[in-house]
Amino acid sequence: MAGVHLPAQAELFGLFGDSANKPAWKEGDVPTPPAFSLDRLIEVETSAASSLRSGIDPSTISIGADGVVRYVAVARNDTATNISYEGIRCNAAEHRVYARYYEGEGWKPADGEWHALVSNRAAPHARALARGGICVGAAPNTSPAQIARDLRNPPLYQTP
Repeated sequence: MAGVHLPAQAELFGLFGDSANKPAWKEGDVPTPPAFSLDRLIEVETSAASSLRSGIDPSTISIGADGVVRYVAVARNDTATNISYEGIRCNAAEHRVYARYYEGEGWKPADGEWHALVSNRAAPHARALARGGICVGAAPNTSPAQIARDLRNPPLYQTP
């Protein structure tokens, strides 16, 4: 009888979303922070009430085989500039800071933990980047070039 085999076939093809049988996600090797330029930044709007301006250098955007979009972010105001190497997991809505750049010292490792984009531990610019072009729904955008285009000219679709 054909109906008897349906549940087994559905489980075989993952149609029931049986997460117990799916391999756990594992982050790939994190590349060394790339060279960056403050002259190429694409600015992103984080808050009209803040004097902090945020952006990313489009030449630093990469999409890893593990699905993580990595980039160099810059946040600055009239008195300070903060530079960090970060990643966003679109499918988990998480953000991570890998390293921070210090003038005269170079890159130093950061806390290295993943934080929900909606938590108070995730920086507002990370949420703005995810919504503005890094993510399309729960997936990374199609390419670093498309991410840069969408950040410059946000599309009609937005990640919630």
